[in-house]
Amino acid sequence: MSRKILGILLACALVLAGCGNTNPTGDSSQPSESQSGESQSDGAKPEDATGDVVEYSNDLFKITLPTELADLAEVETDSDKMYIYYKEAKDAGFSGLAFMVWAAGSPSDYAGGPYEKVGELSSENGDIYNVVKGYATEVQWDYNEPDMPEGFAKLYDAADSVVESLEGINGYTYTYEAGTKGEDLYNTVLSEYVKAVNDKWDATKLEEKKMSPEFAYAIHEMDNPLEHIGYAYKDINIDGVDELFVGIIYDDDELPGAIYDIYTIVDNKPALVVSGTARNRYYNFDNHFISNVWSGGAGLYGIGIYNLESNSTEMIYQFGYKCDYYENEDGVWYKTYDGEEYEAATDEEIEAAEKLEEKNVMFDYTPLADNEDAIEAANL
Repeated sequence: MSRKILGILLACALVLAGCGNTNPTGDSSQPSESQSGESQSDGAKPEDATGDVVEYSNDLFKITLPTELADLAEVETDSDKMYIYYKEAKDAGFSGLAFMVWAAGSPSDYAGGPYEKVGELSSENGDIYNVVKGYATEVQWDYNEPDMPEGFAKLYDAADSVVESLEGINGYTYTYEAGTKGEDLYNTVLSEYVKAVNDKWDATKLEEKKMSPEFAYAIHEMDNPLEHIGYAYKDINIDGVDELFVGIIYDDDELPGAIYDIYTIVDNKPALVVSGTARNRYYNFDNHFISNVWSGGAGLYGIGIYNLESNSTEMIYQFGYKCDYYENEDGVWYKTYDGEEYEAATDEEIEAAEKLEEKNVMFDYTPLADNEDAIEAANL
């Protein structure tokens, strides 16, 4: 299977999982002999049951399930993982995995799989584990049954509340949503844009600093540049961690929502993904992908759709179109699956291409002027 198609499938699988889809889809999250090691089944004999909840623990964290859910579940624990199964399906010979929780030492351990970061475990000596929840990539119950069993659905839907109430043990403290939210991740990056405004960087200086030269327009041609350079956060690749998108807030609604710089988190640190310009700009495409709208002059323009890899700055080309008016005054449409080799588009594909930009989601940018932390950091 090509990486392009794999990128689409993984993104779609996570979208469906996040929406409570009745056909959940992460083989890689299911325990194998190498994953489970000496894992033990705690489903029939929970570690501790007090009142209305049942508690399960491993070496790093513990979770609780309401008694009514624990009665439906079989929980297997490993030193850094827990697998929550729908017991009825598992006893019937099916996989039965409703979800799993994993304290991963490095983002590279789970990147590219059906995992979503939900928080961090930390110790006093600075050790950090990335806590992720994972789902299966195939049907986990009797595949002859079209609908998700009610008991499975109850466990599946409980995943968010389980990871929110998770607790660290043995010297580890759990912080829900740590390392996932843009406002906690990118203020150092945004402070560089504040410095650019304060020091009146020109296009050359911006490019030297690996920032879009387009911001020179806001810095030198617009009143109150801090009000006109804006940013937005969005988990575009559905791995639980926000990306940062930076653009210009134009007075006349010119190019609304255009993105000129994109950042992501790689190994828990901010990293630049790509920079653009007005004639080679980017957009949030359908909330899960990135579109690149480009122009090669008055008679040539196109759009390409990318998937951003998890824990990486690599964007994987999915598909795209271009229209060439230099070749024919009525315009000739072409399609591509790699951005390099093009072939003639059919009438149906042309119709789809002409509507593609309608799926661009326009960010309502927050002005840099509203970010006191970034302004303070820039002035240190």
